[in-house]
Amino acid sequence: MSKRLPVRRAKRAGGAPVGVESRSRGRLVPRTNRMTERPPEDRAAHPDPDARPRPPARGQWTPRRITRLRVARLFGASVVAALGQLAVDMPDGWFGASDRLTDVGAGFCLLLVAAMIAETTLQFRRRRGRRRPNALTPLVLSVSTGAFVPALASDPAIAGIVVLWQVVALARHFLDRPQHLARHALTRHFDPDAPVQAWLVRFGPAVRHLVIVAIVAWLAVIGYDLTHHWLARVTCLVAACVTIVPISQLIWMLVRQGRRVAVLAWLPLLGAVAAIGNPSAALSSLAVFEFASLALLLRFSPTIQELVRHFYARPALFVMNTFGAVIAAGTILLTFPAASAGARPLAPIDAFFTATSAVCVTGLIVVDTPVDLSIVGQAIVLGLIQIGGLGIMVLSMFATVVLGGSISLKEERALGELMDPGGNVRRATLFVVSATLLTELLGTAALFPGFRSLGLGVGESIWRAAFHSISAFCNAGFALQSDSLVPFRHDMWTLGTFAMLITVGGLGFPVLMTLWTRLRREPRSRMPIAVRLVLWVSLTLIVAGTVLYAVLEWNRSLAGLPWWERLVNAAFQSVTLRTAGFSSVDFGSLAMPTVLVMCVFMLIGASPGGTGGGIKTTTAAVLLMAIPAIARGESRVTLFGRTVPQSVVYRSAAITVITLGLALAGAIALTASQTLPLEQSLFEVASAIGTVGLSLGATSALDPLGKYVVIVMMFVGRIGPLTLALTMGRPRPRRAQYPEEDVAVG
Repeated sequence: MSKRLPVRRAKRAGGAPVGVESRSRGRLVPRTNRMTERPPEDRAAHPDPDARPRPPARGQWTPRRITRLRVARLFGASVVAALGQLAVDMPDGWFGASDRLTDVGAGFCLLLVAAMIAETTLQFRRRRGRRRPNALTPLVLSVSTGAFVPALASDPAIAGIVVLWQVVALARHFLDRPQHLARHALTRHFDPDAPVQAWLVRFGPAVRHLVIVAIVAWLAVIGYDLTHHWLARVTCLVAACVTIVPISQLIWMLVRQGRRVAVLAWLPLLGAVAAIGNPSAALSSLAVFEFASLALLLRFSPTIQELVRHFYARPALFVMNTFGAVIAAGTILLTFPAASAGARPLAPIDAFFTATSAVCVTGLIVVDTPVDLSIVGQAIVLGLIQIGGLGIMVLSMFATVVLGGSISLKEERALGELMDPGGNVRRATLFVVSATLLTELLGTAALFPGFRSLGLGVGESIWRAAFHSISAFCNAGFALQSDSLVPFRHDMWTLGTFAMLITVGGLGFPVLMTLWTRLRREPRSRMPIAVRLVLWVSLTLIVAGTVLYAVLEWNRSLAGLPWWERLVNAAFQSVTLRTAGFSSVDFGSLAMPTVLVMCVFMLIGASPGGTGGGIKTTTAAVLLMAIPAIARGESRVTLFGRTVPQSVVYRSAAITVITLGLALAGAIALTASQTLPLEQSLFEVASAIGTVGLSLGATSALDPLGKYVVIVMMFVGRIGPLTLALTMGRPRPRRAQYPEEDVAVG
């Protein structure tokens, strides 16, 4: 028996053990604490040689940095309160009716200005080591909150936004220590030798808050049509001017580092000076500067980089959160009076429904787009359609590529799972955005003659052509005619252009990129199985839909047209049926078999990587090809001489079953809560989940509960298949293999 070796323990002054010796391969190996063995000056300079370099003292969450952020939050709350008392409708209260400045409102604004000056003076004149009482900021925020609480009864939208802003600012006043994400971001992404990052760590949070406040102020002044009021113009101008000096300092540092493209951020300031005689144009130019400033701040912020890294590691969560954030922003924008064509703004539920339908590229509407929305509202809807069609992740990756940022392997994998580019992600991203813009531009030029033939002016024709080109390519289905495309049922050129845009957008970017590569480089190379499957299934569905619709509706919705126009309109309805949601005929006389066939086609939807929804064409093809394989007694599905992995078959079955289950649940909810026939409920739910946008008239008859049900169906239909594919795309091997046992099915 070997002799026990002695164990020596070295202790600190307090008696805690510092190191222990252990036996390894017959010799003693010391396990010591490196922190205690190095000299004190070396420990201060390098705490751990294996750890990442931590930011220096100037980059940590110092009291000075907290002071700047607190003052910025107080300034933002004051700006929001000052504009809110102008925009809020409080006829019997101290703020009066909207767009009026009462004596109480003027005194309230003076109080905010005085409190802002006093708090800034007290905070920044504080000497080191001495703490001054900081009760003025909570007092101002509390008074502002209480001043708008009575206005919740008369104007809940505006008063609610102001109260929520003040409450959040008050809560953040007492919770201004960095969370784990911010601390980890400084450790991972901070470079002590980069002056830009050092500046962002010291001033970034406060300046970023001020820039957001300036953007919110501009949106409020423009959205609530307050540009003619001097107080609104002054408030918006001050909010913008406060950010010019610090942002200019950041731009100059970027230019000195060699990023000369940052100089372009100064150009809107020249436009604001040139348009000084037009308040709206000058403030809009300053808003462009603020948006450019926010892009720079987010591009180089360590916290934002860490947040994006976490989201790219979980792409399904990224998709859900970004789509939800864009819907929320679109809802707020659509509630502005400037977005409405009538005397009163849209109701919050209608704005929420419209924003969800636009972002999810569905096309279901509860308000008439050309009648109830102004040009501003239509532009907001068009922007939401473009963002929803391309996808948040593709746009963010494109911005990263354009700004010269790097893409990590996790980001490559996340975008690859979402887009399936089949190649370089940078090249795929640039191709997606470039192809989208070029196709929409060509579609605008092709649709322009059709709108001119309706007797519209040149400007109106260009606007409508661009709107419908983007809406068709993104498979959204929004139209600027109350009867959709019925005025063009005799125009073969216009219907053909719409059909081409819808088809190209629904095929998917991987297919388009493969076809473009074959045309340019390898025309005789073998086409991938996925691309061939998408092309064949899409062609089969178009032909089958044309035949079925023509046979079932020849003497109903197609009645009264010449035979060749009946065939063209049947083909157009077959193309638009699965994804787009446009209609060139009246759906009021559809036969019941046609309704059921349309529900099936809408649930199938577009192709993977396209702008439409549904379970996707390849999913349906894999499941259908599994039937003859089972009939022949085969355990594998084969397509074009290739075996489909069993995991793809499982994933296709899971996506289909969950989609059908959601459709059934939505139909039950609509039937139970609304006084609608069963076929209308089924059609509405299938259209929402497939993000199609066709309706038999049930959308306009929905009550608030029914609208929320359809909103959920649209959101799930847009992100559901994507999320399912992402979450099921990484199979985990089982640690244990269980014995097989047969189960009787069928």
